[in-house]
Amino acid sequence: PAFYPLVKTGKSKAIQPLCRYLSHKMAVWRQTAIQALSEIPSPEVVQILETHLASERDAKVRSALFYIVQTMHSELSSGRK
Repeated sequence: PAFYPLVKTGKSKAIQPLCRYLSHKMAVWRQTAIQALSEIPSPEVVQILETHLASERDAKVRSALFYIVQTMHSELSSGRK
């Protein structure tokens, strides 16, 4: 799937289609969706990713997701991105 072009064409419109991939059976697709969602700096996305963190079953994806959530919190609170 072309995740990043989707993000660039309409960030708020991209959230729900990308969220569908958070439950994909392949970890690489979940990871790619998480990376793409991280390009949409919003409290809504942070909440979605935090919720997903509790259910992510792959250790590598979970680790990257934790880092992304922390980074997004920091960026949103400082007004960056």
